[in-house]
Amino acid sequence: MNINTNRSFSFLIKFFLFMWIAFIPMKTSVYQISFIGILGVFFTYLFLHKKILILKSIFIEHKNIVFSFGIILISMTISNSLSTVTTIDSWSAEFHYVFRYFFIFVILIFFHKESIISKKFVLFTVLFSLSFQGIDGISQALFEYDFIKHNVSSINDGLSGATFNRNTFGFFMSIGVSVCTGLLFYNQRYKLTYINIYILSILLFIFLFNLLFSYSRASWLFYGVFFLILCFAEYKKISKKHFLIFLVIAILIALVFFYYDNLFFRLGQLFKMEDSGRIPIWKDVIDLIKQNYIFGYGLMSYASIASQPILSVHNSILEILLFVGLFGFISFALLLYFILREIIQIRNHFYLALFFAFLVITQFDNSIIKSITTLSSLSIFAFFIFAKNNTIEST
Repeated sequence: MNINTNRSFSFLIKFFLFMWIAFIPMKTSVYQISFIGILGVFFTYLFLHKKILILKSIFIEHKNIVFSFGIILISMTISNSLSTVTTIDSWSAEFHYVFRYFFIFVILIFFHKESIISKKFVLFTVLFSLSFQGIDGISQALFEYDFIKHNVSSINDGLSGATFNRNTFGFFMSIGVSVCTGLLFYNQRYKLTYINIYILSILLFIFLFNLLFSYSRASWLFYGVFFLILCFAEYKKISKKHFLIFLVIAILIALVFFYYDNLFFRLGQLFKMEDSGRIPIWKDVIDLIKQNYIFGYGLMSYASIASQPILSVHNSILEILLFVGLFGFISFALLLYFILREIIQIRNHFYLALFFAFLVITQFDNSIIKSITTLSSLSIFAFFIFAKNNTIEST
């Protein structure tokens, strides 16, 4: 295969991957088309370069992840087959688990192993996508509509940017501020230049502003968990300079909360642990789980069996138990165990903080069964954890 052909494959996979990541928050047709493009480039490259052995080596190297994921699929298939309320959406959700989220993880690992993409490129694309949304959120705060999709909202109502609701927008802004915090904290490890630090600092404040005014309490919790775990894990590395920066930012945030009544009200709701209607949903789900706790009711079944017109469970543990039962729950727990074990083995506290932040937010929002935004984000996060070498500065 000549050099020009290799360059063409490199350009195409980077282009489609860039577009796919950029449009994850908005879930538009561009997201779907670019994913099909990624699959097309992958299978064409695999066929023309005869790289089946490389693919096989990836499955062997990550056999624990492949095994646990396979068990999850078996549990989904059993639950969907045994359920009396299974619909086409149930099988569609399982199909996407394989051909969208697992495949994207494998494809990222594959092209990273082939030195076609690097962690730097994926990180840049993620930050570009989040920055695009963040700037759009600023536009919405100033003009009460975003410049991408013209969603109407304001600081008083809660910013949603070009996403479909403020919780989703807050979710991505919490990822953005967490990533910027981690990169700035480990700036020497990642060999950041002064320009890198300057840009990331600006982005951090943009993401933080949007995060606050999304009014998404679950997203606030995401960043809170990330920050606390990172500080606890790296307390020996926290200098007076770090402490001073944290203090100044904390004072600024406190002033913003006191100035904006809506923010202060939402904060009060968080501390009072107001559930926003989730507790009645959880009680209903628990009652349903008790009746069919081994294999559950199949994917996407809650709307058919709920005692109230609610589509989402708002809790990943209950969602798994409801859909795929105890067997499926054990399968998911096994997958989480292998991921957490890998993070501990590579001693990456940045990833550890993100892991628990993702785990916590899915107890209140962001379905891990059907949410395109959540599952796509987790696929990318898994790539960073398992791609060797496990440092962002490496390719």
